[in-house]
Amino acid sequence: MPKSQDLKPEDTKLFPLYVHELWWLANAICQKTERLFNEVTVPENGSVLEVNPELHSLIASVLSDAANLKKFLNTPSAKLNGESGRQYRLRRARVAALKSILDGVHLTELLNVKVRNTLEHFDEYLDEANLTISEAKNPPSPIAAYNMILSHWEAVEPRVYPIRLYISKERKFYNMKWSVDLDAMNKEAAAVAERLMAYMGGAQGGGRRHHVASQLTRRLTFLSTAYPGSAADRAVVPLLATTAAQKISASSERRFVIALAEVAHRSIHRRQWISR
Repeated sequence: MPKSQDLKPEDTKLFPLYVHELWWLANAICQKTERLFNEVTVPENGSVLEVNPELHSLIASVLSDAANLKKFLNTPSAKLNGESGRQYRLRRARVAALKSILDGVHLTELLNVKVRNTLEHFDEYLDEANLTISEAKNPPSPIAAYNMILSHWEAVEPRVYPIRLYISKERKFYNMKWSVDLDAMNKEAAAVAERLMAYMGGAQGGGRRHHVASQLTRRLTFLSTAYPGSAADRAVVPLLATTAAQKISASSERRFVIALAEVAHRSIHRRQWISR
């Protein structure tokens, strides 16, 4: 194909990886938020006040995943530094193609990156809050809750000023004057993952594709055994193989298939690439 002619995103050889990455991020958000909800429960009686850095790191990881997911669905309209014209047009077309797959899926909290920004640039936002509170005639609260988990706002009286605060009854995370609804984020991520699974499953078909999927599944399963990861890692193996097989067709120009298996345990920090 002449280089002057733009490629459609769906016709590019690595397009399935965009879909995989979107699914992976959405699934990670679901798993991490479910873990948070399971570990931080609301008592039937009384209140809970806890300092838990591990769970705050988990929340930060959820927000990071959401910010990375947004990059696949929203992109600057202007050309990026060093970006060629063809890359620019492919980037814009790729975003449009992914949005089309998710058409009808309501997304609000997954695209809310403000709270993520307050964590990434925490010092700057803390400076702003510090000046506002220090110079205010009537500060919002005489108490600040920092890196804490409360079951209810009423756990502390008077109501605290939140600095990285999670309220388990609401399933919301607050950082200064901004907040994000993690329960809504969980539901949106689940809807995204479900739609992508339907898209990848619905696109498969044909004996040749089934054969390639089976072959890739066996290879990736062996890899997941050699480098054991989580159950979620192993569960995604057939998904990777099935979607890779979508690129197979009778045309000799479409015989190239590449599948990414990110099943190595995090402690190994290793990625394996399998190509066919």
